[in-house]
Amino acid sequence: MQLEDYFEFEKFQTPFGEAERIRIKGHRIGIETVVNDWKGGYVPEQIVARYPTLNLEKVFATLTYYLQNKDQVEAYIKQVAAIDESYYLEYLKKGPGFLKDPAMWTAQPTTGLAGQSAP
Repeated sequence: MQLEDYFEFEKFQTPFGEAERIRIKGHRIGIETVVNDWKGGYVPEQIVARYPTLNLEKVFATLTYYLQNKDQVEAYIKQVAAIDESYYLEYLKKGPGFLKDPAMWTAQPTTGLAGQSAP
């Protein structure tokens, strides 16, 4: 099994530009969640306790992927934070109604950070 096989890579358009999400396969949990918890001082066992649908294998795979692709993953995490911040600022200006546009939530699977097409 390749390390990238643990993840789902998708790119999609948002009102704030193209966005990318890297999720742990079979979960809605993004790799940034695990990486940020680990960087915040949590050990893998504590991360599993926080997200009981994960197991240690997937947490270690995520951390290994991060360590092997640190610059790329750090850039990805900054991009995710910027898009999230844009949504938050838009929410503050317009209220939650702007989130009801279904076109905002249409994912377009394409080549991801790992350079492989999404399954």
